[in-house]
Amino acid sequence: MNPLTWSADTWAAVESGATAFAFLVAACVLYLQLRDRRRVTAEGITVWVDDRYHRAPDDSLRRNVSVHLKNVGAHPAFDVQVTLGHGYFSEDSTSIGPLAVPAQPVVAPGAELEWPVNDSLRGVEVRGRLVAEVAFRDSSNRWWIRDFSGRLRRWRGRMRRTIKVVRDEEDLKTFGPVSFENPVSVAALFWTVSGDAPSEDRTATLKALCTPESLPAWGDFGDVADLLEGHGLASFPSYPAPGVAYVKFPENVDTAVVVTGPTVVAAKIMTLQYREDLDPPGWRVFGIGASVPPEKLPPPGTEP
Repeated sequence: MNPLTWSADTWAAVESGATAFAFLVAACVLYLQLRDRRRVTAEGITVWVDDRYHRAPDDSLRRNVSVHLKNVGAHPAFDVQVTLGHGYFSEDSTSIGPLAVPAQPVVAPGAELEWPVNDSLRGVEVRGRLVAEVAFRDSSNRWWIRDFSGRLRRWRGRMRRTIKVVRDEEDLKTFGPVSFENPVSVAALFWTVSGDAPSEDRTATLKALCTPESLPAWGDFGDVADLLEGHGLASFPSYPAPGVAYVKFPENVDTAVVVTGPTVVAAKIMTLQYREDLDPPGWRVFGIGASVPPEKLPPPGTEP
């Protein structure tokens, strides 16, 4: 078809098509520019784990693990939540919760924060290397997540909870080793025994799982089962201060669960205290209900 022989109507149609195509290209370019601008505000947020050994004065090697969060961008980040994990490959990492990293309402431009997590790792069986991911909200109320592999993406499922019900011994490995060094293990034992029928053995076991200073408040443990009725046990503890751990018991769940990703759930909080003065040393239950602020916990050996 020879363009020289086209009619005016044909040329008008071609011009209309070209105009529409140009408009489409301009719209695509604008969309990509806007998307890039949105990412620029989020690109400045990064998190990493510094895991190294140093030689102590007695010439032994000591491990020092800390989590670093940095905002190199020009805008603040809001509702920042950090989750740690471990694995041989970043893409297949197993989440182990926030550990000692508290949620941050705001991380200002230029801020760099650091949290030591050595104590929090006592109850974790780490396989491979430690990694971290961070979820946060930008000033335009868009949610982002930089995952364990370092990739940044929009986090559109913020309020979705991925819950895996614990059904067998293999699932229980997610909660870490069964030991007084693992606060979730202590919480799980307390939760299980509290549901038993009243007996001397039940009372003795629950007493052994609690701090001595809290025993007067527990009484004969007759009402403890009611405190956790209709609640399950969540997988990840948090550590608001050295020697203090919070374990969540989510509402409307009647079994132990593994919760994937940063979540906000209605729950009762078990407050535990790490006690080196008890036999065996390790975590002990102080209270259940609202979380007890670390400064409100009595020092070990305080008279009830």
